[in-house]
Amino acid sequence: MQIHNFLCDLLASTRILIDDYLFPHLPGLIKSYEFNLGNRTFQIGAEPSSAYALPAVIINIQDESINFGGRRSDLIQQNNYPNINKIPVLFNSENQMTVHVHEEQSIVSFTIAINCESQLQAKEIVYHIKKILPLYKNVNVFKFTTFLEISNNILFDVLNYDIVLSEIENLYTKFNSNTGNIEYCFSLEHNPLVRLDSATTSISDSSQSTFQVSLDLAYVIQFPQHLIIEEYNKIESINFSWNIDRLPIVMIPFGNVFYGKEPNIKVDRTLILDSEDLLYPSGTKISKTDTQVFISIQFYETDFIIDTDKYKFKFRKTVNGFREARDLVPEFIYPSDNKIVFVLSLEEYISLGLEPSSSDPLFVDFYYEK
Repeated sequence: MQIHNFLCDLLASTRILIDDYLFPHLPGLIKSYEFNLGNRTFQIGAEPSSAYALPAVIINIQDESINFGGRRSDLIQQNNYPNINKIPVLFNSENQMTVHVHEEQSIVSFTIAINCESQLQAKEIVYHIKKILPLYKNVNVFKFTTFLEISNNILFDVLNYDIVLSEIENLYTKFNSNTGNIEYCFSLEHNPLVRLDSATTSISDSSQSTFQVSLDLAYVIQFPQHLIIEEYNKIESINFSWNIDRLPIVMIPFGNVFYGKEPNIKVDRTLILDSEDLLYPSGTKISKTDTQVFISIQFYETDFIIDTDKYKFKFRKTVNGFREARDLVPEFIYPSDNKIVFVLSLEEYISLGLEPSSSDPLFVDFYYEK
Protein backbone atom coordinates (compact mmCIF):
# COMPACT_ATOMS: atom_id res chain seq x y z
CA MET A 1 0.00 0.00 0.00
CA GLN A 2 1.67 3.20 -1.18
CA ILE A 3 0.33 6.26 0.63
CA HIS A 4 1.23 9.91 0.74
CA ASN A 5 3.38 10.55 3.77
CA PHE A 6 1.34 10.28 6.95
CA LEU A 7 3.82 12.66 8.58
CA CYS A 8 2.70 15.33 6.10
CA ASP A 9 -0.87 14.67 7.23
CA LEU A 10 0.18 15.32 10.81
CA LEU A 11 1.89 18.56 9.80
CA ALA A 12 -1.18 19.75 7.94
CA SER A 13 -3.37 18.89 10.93
CA THR A 14 -1.49 21.41 13.07
CA ARG A 15 -2.94 24.09 10.81
CA ILE A 16 -6.44 22.88 11.75
CA LEU A 17 -5.44 22.87 15.43
CA ILE A 18 -4.20 26.46 15.30
CA ASP A 19 -6.84 27.99 13.00
CA ASP A 20 -9.99 26.19 14.09
CA TYR A 21 -9.35 25.26 17.72
CA LEU A 22 -6.83 27.72 19.19
CA PHE A 23 -7.95 30.88 17.35
CA PRO A 24 -11.50 30.27 16.04
CA HIS A 25 -12.46 33.76 17.27
CA LEU A 26 -9.81 35.33 15.01
CA PRO A 27 -10.39 33.87 11.52
CA GLY A 28 -7.51 34.55 9.16
CA LEU A 29 -5.15 35.48 12.01
CA ILE A 30 -2.28 33.31 10.68
CA LYS A 31 -1.26 34.56 7.25
CA SER A 32 0.99 31.67 6.17
CA TYR A 33 2.32 28.27 7.20
CA GLU A 34 5.65 26.70 6.38
CA PHE A 35 6.51 23.03 6.98
CA ASN A 36 9.78 21.13 6.98
CA LEU A 37 8.47 18.27 4.80
CA GLY A 38 7.54 18.58 1.14
CA ASN A 39 8.47 21.01 -1.58
CA ARG A 40 7.88 24.77 -1.90
CA THR A 41 4.25 24.26 -2.94
CA PHE A 42 3.68 22.47 0.36
CA GLN A 43 5.42 25.23 2.31
CA ILE A 44 3.98 28.54 1.10
CA GLY A 45 0.72 30.05 2.29
CA ALA A 46 -2.63 30.15 0.55
CA GLU A 47 -1.51 33.10 -1.59
CA PRO A 48 2.08 33.78 -2.72
CA SER A 49 2.07 37.22 -1.10
CA SER A 50 0.98 35.72 2.24
CA ALA A 51 4.47 34.26 2.74
CA TYR A 52 5.63 37.76 3.68
CA ALA A 53 2.72 38.68 5.97
CA LEU A 54 2.61 38.27 9.75
CA PRO A 55 1.80 36.36 11.90
CA ALA A 56 3.55 33.51 10.05
CA VAL A 57 3.96 29.97 11.40
CA ILE A 58 6.94 27.65 10.81
CA ILE A 59 6.29 24.04 11.87
CA ASN A 60 8.96 21.33 12.08
CA ILE A 61 8.09 17.71 12.77
CA GLN A 62 10.60 15.82 14.91
CA ASP A 63 11.24 12.11 15.32
CA GLU A 64 8.25 9.95 16.23
CA SER A 65 8.35 7.33 18.98
CA ILE A 66 6.28 4.26 18.07
CA ASN A 67 5.26 1.59 20.58
CA PHE A 68 5.25 -1.72 18.71
CA GLY A 69 3.52 -3.56 21.54
CA GLY A 70 0.56 -4.66 19.39
CA ARG A 71 2.28 -5.75 16.19
CA ARG A 72 0.57 -8.35 14.02
CA SER A 73 2.31 -11.35 15.59
CA ASP A 74 -0.18 -13.98 14.38
CA LEU A 75 0.77 -13.22 10.76
CA ILE A 76 4.40 -12.12 11.07
CA GLN A 77 5.55 -14.78 13.55
CA GLN A 78 3.03 -17.47 12.58
CA ASN A 79 1.54 -17.91 16.04
CA ASN A 80 -2.01 -17.59 17.33
CA TYR A 81 -1.77 -14.38 19.35
CA PRO A 82 -4.52 -12.06 18.11
CA ASN A 83 -3.91 -8.52 16.99
CA ILE A 84 -5.62 -6.05 19.32
CA ASN A 85 -4.75 -2.81 17.54
CA LYS A 86 -6.80 -3.16 14.38
CA ILE A 87 -9.83 -1.25 13.20
CA PRO A 88 -12.14 -1.94 10.22
CA VAL A 89 -11.84 0.66 7.45
CA LEU A 90 -13.60 -0.96 4.47
CA PHE A 91 -16.56 -3.34 4.39
CA ASN A 92 -18.33 -4.86 1.40
CA SER A 93 -21.87 -5.88 2.34
CA GLU A 94 -22.13 -8.02 -0.80
CA ASN A 95 -19.34 -10.52 -0.06
CA GLN A 96 -18.81 -9.63 3.63
CA MET A 97 -15.12 -8.85 3.05
CA THR A 98 -13.49 -6.46 5.52
CA VAL A 99 -10.21 -4.56 5.45
CA HIS A 100 -8.58 -3.60 8.75
CA VAL A 101 -5.78 -1.18 9.49
CA HIS A 102 -3.25 -2.13 12.14
CA GLU A 103 -2.25 0.87 14.24
CA GLU A 104 0.37 1.56 16.90
CA GLN A 105 0.27 4.24 19.55
CA SER A 106 2.93 6.84 18.83
CA ILE A 107 4.26 10.10 20.21
CA VAL A 108 5.05 12.68 17.54
CA SER A 109 6.87 15.89 18.49
CA PHE A 110 6.68 19.30 16.80
CA THR A 111 8.59 22.56 17.21
CA ILE A 112 6.52 25.58 16.17
CA ALA A 113 7.69 29.16 15.65
CA ILE A 114 5.12 31.95 15.24
CA ASN A 115 6.64 35.18 13.91
CA CYS A 116 4.60 38.17 15.08
CA GLU A 117 4.63 41.81 14.06
CA SER A 118 4.65 43.33 17.54
CA GLN A 119 5.58 42.52 21.11
CA LEU A 120 1.98 42.83 22.22
CA GLN A 121 0.78 40.42 19.52
CA ALA A 122 3.39 37.82 20.56
CA LYS A 123 2.37 38.13 24.21
CA GLU A 124 -1.33 37.82 23.39
CA ILE A 125 -0.77 34.73 21.21
CA VAL A 126 1.34 32.83 23.75
CA TYR A 127 -1.10 33.77 26.57
CA HIS A 128 -4.06 32.44 24.61
CA ILE A 129 -2.27 29.21 23.63
CA LYS A 130 -1.37 28.49 27.28
CA LYS A 131 -4.99 29.13 28.25
CA ILE A 132 -6.28 26.51 25.77
CA LEU A 133 -3.37 24.02 26.09
CA PRO A 134 -2.17 23.77 29.70
CA LEU A 135 1.53 22.93 30.00
CA TYR A 136 2.54 19.26 30.39
CA LYS A 137 -1.01 17.91 30.17
CA ASN A 138 -2.40 15.59 27.47
CA VAL A 139 -5.74 17.01 26.36
CA ASN A 140 -8.32 16.12 23.70
CA VAL A 141 -9.12 19.38 21.97
CA PHE A 142 -9.55 18.50 18.30
CA LYS A 143 -10.10 15.84 15.65
CA PHE A 144 -9.14 15.57 12.00
CA THR A 145 -9.72 13.15 9.13
CA THR A 146 -7.19 11.83 6.63
CA PHE A 147 -7.60 9.73 3.49
CA LEU A 148 -5.23 6.83 2.81
CA GLU A 149 -4.97 5.19 -0.61
CA ILE A 150 -5.64 1.51 -1.25
CA SER A 151 -4.33 -0.17 -4.39
CA ASN A 152 -6.54 -1.42 -7.20
CA ASN A 153 -4.89 -4.82 -6.81
CA ILE A 154 -6.18 -5.17 -3.25
CA LEU A 155 -9.66 -3.90 -4.10
CA PHE A 156 -10.30 -5.91 -7.25
CA ASP A 157 -7.92 -8.85 -7.38
CA VAL A 158 -7.83 -9.81 -3.70
CA LEU A 159 -11.14 -8.56 -2.29
CA ASN A 160 -13.15 -8.90 -5.51
CA TYR A 161 -15.00 -5.68 -4.73
CA ASP A 162 -17.60 -4.61 -7.30
CA ILE A 163 -17.61 -0.84 -6.81
CA VAL A 164 -20.64 -0.37 -9.09
CA LEU A 165 -23.05 -3.01 -7.74
CA SER A 166 -21.89 -3.49 -4.15
CA GLU A 167 -22.43 -1.25 -1.15
CA ILE A 168 -18.93 -0.58 0.19
CA GLU A 169 -18.60 1.41 3.39
CA ASN A 170 -15.98 4.18 3.63
CA LEU A 171 -14.63 3.96 0.07
CA TYR A 172 -13.72 7.27 -1.61
CA THR A 173 -12.16 8.43 -4.85
CA LYS A 174 -9.29 10.93 -4.87
CA PHE A 175 -7.24 12.55 -7.62
CA ASN A 176 -3.48 11.93 -7.48
CA SER A 177 -1.88 15.08 -8.86
CA ASN A 178 1.50 13.34 -9.15
CA THR A 179 0.36 10.56 -11.50
CA GLY A 180 -2.70 12.22 -13.06
CA ASN A 181 -4.86 9.23 -12.11
CA ILE A 182 -7.83 8.66 -9.84
CA GLU A 183 -7.10 6.54 -6.76
CA TYR A 184 -9.30 4.78 -4.24
CA CYS A 185 -8.95 5.61 -0.57
CA PHE A 186 -10.58 5.22 2.82
CA SER A 187 -10.93 7.75 5.61
CA LEU A 188 -9.43 7.58 9.09
CA GLU A 189 -10.55 9.88 11.88
CA HIS A 190 -7.90 10.85 14.42
CA ASN A 191 -8.45 12.26 17.88
CA PRO A 192 -4.92 12.80 19.22
CA LEU A 193 -3.93 13.74 22.73
CA VAL A 194 -2.16 17.10 22.45
CA ARG A 195 0.53 18.10 24.93
CA LEU A 196 2.16 21.52 25.15
CA ASP A 197 5.67 21.11 26.59
CA SER A 198 6.79 24.75 26.37
CA ALA A 199 5.57 28.15 25.16
CA THR A 200 7.91 31.14 25.26
CA THR A 201 8.29 34.55 23.62
CA SER A 202 11.40 36.37 22.43
CA ILE A 203 10.78 40.13 22.71
CA SER A 204 13.99 41.41 24.33
CA ASP A 205 14.63 44.22 21.82
CA SER A 206 11.82 46.46 20.59
CA SER A 207 13.85 47.32 17.48
CA GLN A 208 13.41 43.80 16.07
CA SER A 209 11.46 43.42 12.85
CA THR A 210 9.63 40.32 14.14
CA PHE A 211 8.88 38.88 17.55
CA GLN A 212 8.79 35.12 17.89
CA VAL A 213 6.62 32.72 19.87
CA SER A 214 8.27 29.30 20.30
CA LEU A 215 6.23 26.17 21.07
CA ASP A 216 7.15 22.54 21.76
CA LEU A 217 4.12 20.37 21.02
CA ALA A 218 3.48 16.62 21.00
CA TYR A 219 0.73 14.32 19.70
CA VAL A 220 -0.14 10.96 21.20
CA ILE A 221 -1.77 9.36 18.16
CA GLN A 222 -2.50 6.04 16.47
CA PHE A 223 -0.03 5.50 13.62
CA PRO A 224 -1.19 3.30 10.67
CA GLN A 225 1.17 0.38 10.06
CA HIS A 226 -0.41 -2.36 7.93
CA LEU A 227 -3.55 -3.30 6.02
CA ILE A 228 -4.97 -6.62 7.22
CA ILE A 229 -7.29 -8.99 5.35
CA GLU A 230 -8.27 -11.72 7.79
CA GLU A 231 -9.99 -14.04 5.32
CA TYR A 232 -6.80 -14.47 3.29
CA ASN A 233 -4.39 -14.25 6.25
CA LYS A 234 -2.77 -11.37 4.36
CA ILE A 235 -0.80 -8.28 5.40
CA GLU A 236 -0.18 -5.35 3.09
CA SER A 237 2.63 -3.01 4.17
CA ILE A 238 2.07 0.74 4.33
CA ASN A 239 5.08 2.43 2.72
CA PHE A 240 5.70 6.16 2.82
CA SER A 241 5.87 8.10 -0.43
CA TRP A 242 6.25 11.86 -0.61
CA ASN A 243 3.38 14.06 -1.66
CA ILE A 244 5.47 16.39 -3.81
CA ASP A 245 2.74 18.56 -5.31
CA ARG A 246 0.55 20.05 -2.59
CA LEU A 247 -0.83 19.67 0.90
CA PRO A 248 -2.36 16.26 1.63
CA ILE A 249 -6.08 16.11 2.23
CA VAL A 250 -6.53 16.69 5.94
CA MET A 251 -9.81 18.01 7.21
CA ILE A 252 -12.10 18.52 10.17
CA PRO A 253 -14.20 15.37 10.73
CA PHE A 254 -17.60 15.28 9.11
CA GLY A 255 -20.76 13.47 10.08
CA ASN A 256 -24.18 12.72 8.67
CA VAL A 257 -27.28 13.57 10.71
CA PHE A 258 -30.64 12.18 9.55
CA TYR A 259 -33.91 13.36 11.05
CA GLY A 260 -36.39 10.52 10.90
CA LYS A 261 -35.75 7.83 8.29
CA GLU A 262 -32.40 7.69 6.52
CA PRO A 263 -32.70 8.72 2.83
CA ASN A 264 -33.29 5.77 0.53
CA ILE A 265 -30.40 6.47 -1.86
CA LYS A 266 -27.38 4.57 -3.17
CA VAL A 267 -24.06 6.38 -3.74
CA ASP A 268 -21.96 4.62 -6.38
CA ARG A 269 -19.00 7.00 -6.43
CA THR A 270 -17.69 9.88 -4.32
CA LEU A 271 -15.05 12.15 -5.84
CA ILE A 272 -12.87 14.30 -3.58
CA LEU A 273 -11.55 17.61 -4.94
CA ASP A 274 -8.90 19.36 -2.84
CA SER A 275 -7.90 22.13 -5.26
CA GLU A 276 -9.18 24.21 -8.16
CA ASP A 277 -5.98 23.48 -10.10
CA LEU A 278 -6.52 19.79 -10.85
CA LEU A 279 -5.80 18.22 -14.22
CA TYR A 280 -7.90 15.08 -14.53
CA PRO A 281 -7.45 13.14 -16.65
CA SER A 282 -6.92 15.43 -19.68
CA GLY A 283 -8.44 18.82 -18.86
CA THR A 284 -8.88 21.44 -16.17
CA LYS A 285 -11.15 20.33 -13.34
CA ILE A 286 -12.35 23.77 -12.21
CA SER A 287 -11.85 26.84 -14.39
CA LYS A 288 -13.10 30.41 -13.99
CA THR A 289 -13.90 33.49 -16.02
CA ASP A 290 -14.80 36.91 -14.65
CA THR A 291 -18.43 35.86 -14.29
CA GLN A 292 -18.68 32.04 -14.47
CA VAL A 293 -17.18 28.86 -13.02
CA PHE A 294 -16.90 25.59 -14.97
CA ILE A 295 -16.58 22.31 -13.05
CA SER A 296 -15.56 19.55 -15.45
CA ILE A 297 -15.67 15.90 -14.33
CA GLN A 298 -14.40 13.09 -16.51
CA PHE A 299 -13.67 9.42 -15.82
CA TYR A 300 -11.94 6.70 -17.77
CA GLU A 301 -14.63 4.38 -19.13
CA THR A 302 -12.79 1.39 -17.67
CA ASP A 303 -13.18 2.95 -14.24
CA PHE A 304 -16.66 4.49 -14.06
CA ILE A 305 -19.45 5.34 -16.52
CA ILE A 306 -21.25 8.65 -15.94
CA ASP A 307 -24.84 7.70 -16.73
CA THR A 308 -26.75 10.99 -16.55
CA ASP A 309 -30.09 9.17 -16.92
CA LYS A 310 -29.31 7.19 -13.77
CA TYR A 311 -27.27 9.45 -11.53
CA LYS A 312 -27.91 12.67 -9.68
CA PHE A 313 -24.98 14.80 -8.53
CA LYS A 314 -24.63 16.05 -4.98
CA PHE A 315 -21.90 18.53 -4.02
CA ARG A 316 -20.94 18.45 -0.35
CA LYS A 317 -18.77 20.60 1.91
CA THR A 318 -18.14 20.41 5.65
CA VAL A 319 -19.68 23.20 7.72
CA ASN A 320 -19.31 23.18 11.52
CA GLY A 321 -18.47 19.49 11.47
CA PHE A 322 -21.43 18.45 9.31
CA ARG A 323 -21.89 18.01 5.59
CA GLU A 324 -24.07 20.51 3.75
CA ALA A 325 -25.16 19.08 0.41
CA ARG A 326 -26.56 20.67 -2.75
CA ASP A 327 -27.75 18.91 -5.89
CA LEU A 328 -26.52 20.38 -9.18
CA VAL A 329 -27.48 19.54 -12.76
CA PRO A 330 -24.73 19.39 -15.43
CA GLU A 331 -25.01 22.06 -18.12
CA PHE A 332 -23.10 20.04 -20.73
CA ILE A 333 -22.95 16.27 -21.23
CA TYR A 334 -20.38 14.51 -23.45
CA PRO A 335 -21.25 10.78 -23.53
CA SER A 336 -18.49 9.91 -26.01
CA ASP A 337 -15.89 11.43 -23.64
CA ASN A 338 -17.60 10.17 -20.46
CA LYS A 339 -17.59 13.75 -19.27
CA ILE A 340 -19.98 16.29 -17.72
CA VAL A 341 -19.59 20.01 -17.09
CA PHE A 342 -21.37 22.09 -14.44
CA VAL A 343 -21.68 25.84 -15.04
CA LEU A 344 -22.31 28.28 -12.20
CA SER A 345 -22.11 32.02 -11.89
CA LEU A 346 -19.08 33.16 -9.92
CA GLU A 347 -21.39 34.72 -7.34
CA GLU A 348 -23.31 31.45 -6.92
CA TYR A 349 -20.09 29.42 -6.70
CA ILE A 350 -18.82 31.61 -3.86
CA SER A 351 -22.15 31.88 -2.05
CA LEU A 352 -22.60 28.09 -2.09
CA GLY A 353 -19.11 27.73 -0.60
CA LEU A 354 -17.95 25.26 -3.24
CA GLU A 355 -14.30 26.39 -3.40
CA PRO A 356 -12.21 23.30 -2.51
CA SER A 357 -9.02 23.41 -0.49
CA SER A 358 -6.63 20.88 1.01
CA SER A 359 -8.17 21.26 4.48
CA ASP A 360 -11.74 21.72 3.21
CA PRO A 361 -12.24 19.48 0.15
CA LEU A 362 -15.32 19.35 -2.05
CA PHE A 363 -17.13 15.99 -2.26
CA VAL A 364 -19.12 15.06 -5.37
CA ASP A 365 -21.55 12.14 -4.94
CA PHE A 366 -22.88 10.16 -7.92
CA TYR A 367 -26.11 8.69 -6.52
CA TYR A 368 -29.53 7.40 -7.42
CA GLU A 369 -32.73 6.75 -5.50
CA LYS A 370 -33.47 3.12 -4.72
